[in-house]
Amino acid sequence: MKFQEIDGVRTLVKKDYTPTGSVGTIVCAFTNPNEAYMVEFANEYGETLDLPIYLPEELERV
Repeated sequence: MKFQEIDGVRTLVKKDYTPTGSVGTIVCAFTNPNEAYMVEFANEYGETLDLPIYLPEELERV
């Protein structure tokens, strides 16, 4: 797997309400049927803004 849970990542594509370049934290890693990651994006108060699922090629580690 390319990433692990609690890794900080930056998005390379826009998805749902999250623009390209957003920084979030991987909260769940999936392997079946394909490698994918649920990423949490939060505001400065720690409130979750979005929890989209990304493929590994749509993210980079920060």
